[in-house]
Amino acid sequence: MARQTPGPPVSPSPGEHPDAAGHDAASVAGTGQPPAAVEASPGATTQAPGATAVEAPPAVEAPPAGAAAEGPPPTRAPGKPRKLLYATLPGCWGALIFGCLSFTPSLLPRGGIVQGVVFGITAAIGYGLGVWAASIWRAFADRAPRQPRRWAWLTFFIAGAALYAVGFALGQYWQHEIRKLMGVTDYNIPLVVASPFIAAVIFCLLLLIGRGLRGLYRWAAKLLSRWIGPRAARGVGWVLVVGLTYLVVSGLLLQGFVNLMNSAYGTRDAGLASAKGAAAQAALAVKDLQRAGGFQRKYLDVVTTTGSGWVDPALVDSFEYLSGGDCATVAIQYSYLPSWISYLVDKAKAQEAGRALFDAVYGAWAKMPQDRRPKLVVAGESLGSFGGETAFTGANDMANTTDGILFAGPPNFNTLWTEFTGNRQAGSPEIQPIYQNGQIVRFANDAAKGIPPEGQPWNGTRVLYLQHPSDPIVWWSPHLIFGQPDWISEPPGSDVLKTMFWMPFITFWQVTADLPFATGVPDGHGHRYSAEYVDGWNAVLRPPGITTQDLASLRKIISEVR
Repeated sequence: MARQTPGPPVSPSPGEHPDAAGHDAASVAGTGQPPAAVEASPGATTQAPGATAVEAPPAVEAPPAGAAAEGPPPTRAPGKPRKLLYATLPGCWGALIFGCLSFTPSLLPRGGIVQGVVFGITAAIGYGLGVWAASIWRAFADRAPRQPRRWAWLTFFIAGAALYAVGFALGQYWQHEIRKLMGVTDYNIPLVVASPFIAAVIFCLLLLIGRGLRGLYRWAAKLLSRWIGPRAARGVGWVLVVGLTYLVVSGLLLQGFVNLMNSAYGTRDAGLASAKGAAAQAALAVKDLQRAGGFQRKYLDVVTTTGSGWVDPALVDSFEYLSGGDCATVAIQYSYLPSWISYLVDKAKAQEAGRALFDAVYGAWAKMPQDRRPKLVVAGESLGSFGGETAFTGANDMANTTDGILFAGPPNFNTLWTEFTGNRQAGSPEIQPIYQNGQIVRFANDAAKGIPPEGQPWNGTRVLYLQHPSDPIVWWSPHLIFGQPDWISEPPGSDVLKTMFWMPFITFWQVTADLPFATGVPDGHGHRYSAEYVDGWNAVLRPPGITTQDLASLRKIISEVR
């Protein structure tokens, strides 16, 4: 009996795989159905009446059982470009889970804008991890991508709405608890309502940037494959895109921003023009100190500034009150940039300035007769403590060359601070460590309530670090991305919620978002050190005749300085 000859096989659309799960291995033109296996010897032909004999196609195996039930892969129609903001189900689940976890508390209270930014960033990270996890699963399952069923998307939207509502409600409760701990009363309801929209904008923007970089990588790999193998082309293309991205961000964008800020702030302050280089500035500062009679005072304080030459008035005022005004303070400027920008790009300048100023002052001070020298002390806040530490090699060097040191809010990258806290005594917490039984160096969360170890002698030079448990400047570190720090695993400080816990990626972005608002909280929390300088200087200087009532009155005065 004559058979009808099948037409030519249909060519797959661009980007489609004819052997992907959910697609037939071969189909009859116009029907989409697989042809029956042809039982004929190779080269045999069949002929219908009046038809021209043609060669039958070779036998084709039917697709594996269950393959058609998997559904078609997420392919697009021929010639139709893929949308920029398409979404995959695994990515959406990752974004939802990470985004909801971003509502968990961090160190400082977050307003609507900050919460929206944190949610958008962590959701974008979660989306990428979700897509990556799905690709690994498909590699182990040895199958191609497939379109989710309608019920899968419906489940996601229902669960997503419920999870977001629960996360949002818990987030508002935790933020209320943090504000209550710190005495913060500001609460902007419109910004809280706007936070989901802010999160969506941030998420979509990061998604577009990521897909743009992926498109650039694919273009580079395709171009390189003309001259080298496909695997090498993909590897080289990836390296090129990563390198180009780094150069653009660190060179073009960051350096351009720094240059712009330098130009803007340089017009307001020309202090750096007084001398060329830190050493020359320090020498000029010593000459001015000698002219003003600073070396004839009872106390001489060498302060490393933050950024544009700023020194906290509360630090200086407390020092002057407790010394009875018989004191001098010397500092130099090393940048035009404000503190928060210098924190990112001027750390080396802070080190150079701190070392140069102390060496110049110490050189002139050491030449004076011992009975006529002022008591030499060192101080610095935040980046100033980082620069101030640079003049010393360790605790013994601090004790041998000064009569006292007071540092407040030390950044996590401080060299000596890291050494002291890392080698603290067993059982002492990272937020208030005990180093070498407190012989020289001690740490205080609130000096008015005590400086551990209590009851232990603290003779000779005293070095004191003031650090709040809720200060993100102190606790921020890139290591938060992949590692849990001790200050989170240990019992929290008095102004940190007990419900705070560490999560990879998420905690890092939460604490990063706290940094710009570190001083926007009441005194005694975050990066606000004002009244603490009273008890800090009192512990370091040990001035005679100061009563408890004097300290209480002075705290009230200093707390109103900022």
